[in-house]
Amino acid sequence: MRRSRYSAPTNRKRHRGGDVSFTASGDTSDLIPGDWLIVNEKDNTVAEIVVVDWAQVASVAGPRVNVTAPFRTTFPNTHPWEPANGGLAFYKVPALVSDVEFRNFTLLVPDSGTGAPGISVFGSQNVTIDDVSVQDENGQALYSYIAQGVTIQNSSGSSGKRTNEFGASVDLELSNNRFSSGDDAGFGLDFGTAFLQADGNVVSSSVNSGVYVLYGVHDGAVTNNTVDFVNSSGNAVGILVRGSTNLTITNNTLIG
Repeated sequence: MRRSRYSAPTNRKRHRGGDVSFTASGDTSDLIPGDWLIVNEKDNTVAEIVVVDWAQVASVAGPRVNVTAPFRTTFPNTHPWEPANGGLAFYKVPALVSDVEFRNFTLLVPDSGTGAPGISVFGSQNVTIDDVSVQDENGQALYSYIAQGVTIQNSSGSSGKRTNEFGASVDLELSNNRFSSGDDAGFGLDFGTAFLQADGNVVSSSVNSGVYVLYGVHDGAVTNNTVDFVNSSGNAVGILVRGSTNLTITNNTLIG
């Protein structure tokens, strides 16, 4: 997957939620109807995606790219363009990995010294993880990034050192899972994750915060989750939320 080109219109107006096209400043000749794109705004201060969504190409006319469904969110186009670190751009997904299911197994990941994740869903679409137990001594047990339609249910992710992290992912569903970490939050939602549902999960072990929701997370619900005692040498937080909008956070149980 490559970061293909700056996709902002030359007048630098905002891409509004509801738009059905965008204008690219570079060559679009390699795009054809049916291609999937990952559109994102990247903040050059933190060098991380802060707004993201998937779109499918309907047609292309010169620099204008029409998509099959209206954008659900606004892409601000306010960060200076830097190919590696910032600005508004899109990826063309060259070989879509989709409709993958992981079911009914246990995965043990020893400490290899590299922090390898247990299950990593990266740039993929419609992935289901159901009744899976991942125990990772050093890395992130369960992880997703720039993914769409990830469903994790009735599963467990346990790491000796790191959090179960879901970043820049849309249409994410976490339900009835058990998360734990020996040196971090039980699970975290961050950097542009949107249109999400986290319901009925249990954080059995965590450090400093049980759950975090940080920076650009929007449109979704965090409900009916239970956070057991949070270990900390200073201030412990059950659910930490910063820089996030349009979220419903209700009926969660924080043990202490």
